[in-house]
Amino acid sequence: MQTFPKICLCFVLFLTEFASAQSFTQEGTIEMGGDISFSSFKGSESDEQLITLTFNPYIGYMMSPGFEIGLRPQLTMIDDGDEILTTWGVYMADAYHFNLGSTIFPYVEFLIGFNSIANQGSRYGGFGVGGDGGLKINISGNSLLLLKFEYFHEEYNTEGDYFSINTLSFGVGFRIFLAPKPAAK
Repeated sequence: MQTFPKICLCFVLFLTEFASAQSFTQEGTIEMGGDISFSSFKGSESDEQLITLTFNPYIGYMMSPGFEIGLRPQLTMIDDGDEILTTWGVYMADAYHFNLGSTIFPYVEFLIGFNSIANQGSRYGGFGVGGDGGLKINISGNSLLLLKFEYFHEEYNTEGDYFSINTLSFGVGFRIFLAPKPAAK
């Protein structure tokens, strides 16, 4: 066997040896961390290209096995080629994790909340809704690697002006989880 596959195999065995797979989805687990998402797209009727970079801190609580309620603040920078806009938001994040009995947890998440953007002296606020899905991989002990795809729709409104932003992005992040202590027997 070549050296690289041997190293990969040893790394996977190391990660699975120390993983706490079953404890992540148990009731009472707290998850903390964050992720970074990126998207780039071009308008259909113009040559304008939008690039977004989003930072998402996160904290969540496992209400029942696999079902988590979380809070996710969001800071997004949007570059349209002429200027860089900054948006912020606060979202409730309800997620369900599929426990496959391994160290990999597929999940789906629904997001709903409030957002705001400041542009050329005007402030716009509105409603945001979206969803994401992907994998949370227990890489060692109580740490998780997050890989996700996310769709997000944000509406902005002030004094009769209205616009919306729709994004599809890919994100990667790191989180830790604190599982409750097992009950004494």
